[in-house]
Amino acid sequence: MPYIVLQISGVTFTDDSTLAGIKYLTLKNTNTSMLFEQGNIYKLARVEFNASDLRDWPYAATIDVDIRVSILPWTGVEVDYDFW
Repeated sequence: MPYIVLQISGVTFTDDSTLAGIKYLTLKNTNTSMLFEQGNIYKLARVEFNASDLRDWPYAATIDVDIRVSILPWTGVEVDYDFW
């Protein structure tokens, strides 16, 4: 199952307390019908979590989420990489 790791900082909670530094939220996708493919942009739907789900390192703990996404096509463009 694919995992999605979110790096989180600058958070203010509903009780006006703040999150110091950088934390990580690792989501384990329980939606087995969804496959990630290259060439697309995936916009996550709302993901709810608690402060206790946040960790100092990615993959330190996971939460099971039925991930829902909007899939947007990636439009490639040719780049001139001749810098000489």
